[in-house]
Amino acid sequence: MKGIQGIQGEAGPSATGTRGAPGAPGVPGSPGSPGTPGSSIQLNPYIVAFHSQTNEYPSCMEGMTELWKGYSFMFIDVTQTVTAQALSLPGSCWREFYTNPVMVCQSASCVSNKAEFNFWLPVSIPDTDEVSNFYPQTRTWNEGGNNQEILDKVSRCKVCVSDYKLLAVHSFSADKPTNQIRALEQHGWEHRPEMDGYSFLFAGGVKEGAGPSLQAHGSCMRKFTPVSVVQTNGQEVRWLSQNFASIWVTDYQKYLVDHSTDDRDIEWKVNAPDSRIRFREEVLGKCAIMKRNINRKMRYVADPSMH
Repeated sequence: MKGIQGIQGEAGPSATGTRGAPGAPGVPGSPGSPGTPGSSIQLNPYIVAFHSQTNEYPSCMEGMTELWKGYSFMFIDVTQTVTAQALSLPGSCWREFYTNPVMVCQSASCVSNKAEFNFWLPVSIPDTDEVSNFYPQTRTWNEGGNNQEILDKVSRCKVCVSDYKLLAVHSFSADKPTNQIRALEQHGWEHRPEMDGYSFLFAGGVKEGAGPSLQAHGSCMRKFTPVSVVQTNGQEVRWLSQNFASIWVTDYQKYLVDHSTDDRDIEWKVNAPDSRIRFREEVLGKCAIMKRNINRKMRYVADPSMH
């Protein structure tokens, strides 16, 4: 038989035990969610302009971003003093077409007068047309009116931001610059055949003119036209004049002459389509555009495979 429970004794003295050893590492946690995609950052982007030589806007090249579009401007001649815009750079692409965009300022006044001539890039002539029939000689700009006939004969342009360089190479012959292309490809450059064209050097207006640097992509025109400028003076817009001229690189080997015995001019008629096409293909110097990505050390790349 179980007896009665005894009385609880007094509490013993308090004591503190020693700290136990660290426990074993826990089980690894599950992977986190994927981060957002990284982006490449170019510290010094290239801002470039392209000109269609048509009344439609050109496209930026692959990988470029459009900034704005407009009309292809070349240079201003004010009292035989020329200021020009490089066709490869954004200053040559004006958002609007102006017939009289400048004034000459001196100490007491600013004046707009008939000594100011502005020059724009024209559209190129189709292979089926004669020069004298395709371009109007002159038209009058109508402020606030319909000027579509004028605008249809002015080249369009687009300005783009890029992270790679462009370079023009020229053959100085009627053949494409194949050797230059191959040499550059061995050093990291890429040929862009859709931009191959003809070697353009200079366009002149009333007295003076301007032209691109041959290494700039603006010196490689995708289309050839003997009419090189659209001149505006006051409200007059003019395409055809004996004062206008352009200079193109040609295949000099085709016209080697002894100038000590033969000082005749060498002339090739380019008004008619057939003759102009033969001149373009058999005589004009050819060029190509190369692109090269920037040095990888100049960019931040989120993808480790790019390092």
